[in-house]
Amino acid sequence: MIAIVPDALAKRNVESGTRRLPLPSGARRANVGAGGYLGSVSSRIHSEFGTLGERIAGMRPMPVERPVDPARHVWVTTASGRQAGLLVAWLPGADGTWWGKVAVADAPGDASLQLIDSTLLTPASTQAEGL
Repeated sequence: MIAIVPDALAKRNVESGTRRLPLPSGARRANVGAGGYLGSVSSRIHSEFGTLGERIAGMRPMPVERPVDPARHVWVTTASGRQAGLLVAWLPGADGTWWGKVAVADAPGDASLQLIDSTLLTPASTQAEGL
């Protein structure tokens, strides 16, 4: 957008050392206070979602999944005993714990991937057979 400055206004700006262009009719300049801040900006600093600093601090990148290659046979400790599973990845928890992404049989011919606390996983090679 090109602004056309009348000759008298241009001459006054040159003499005063300013480069202020005229505003369109009906527009106002921002009210800038002594501290250099905009007086018309909201002073509300609280939000139902927390302050800006709290929201930024709460943003964490998605946990980095560490694939297990090749997948490993593990025993999953459950309330009913133990169940065979296939460990395919590790994920770090927010509190420093590790979670295993394990394929577990839900029903005959049906399996699902579940996140299981590492304390409930045991490598199958360290278990004595028949337990």
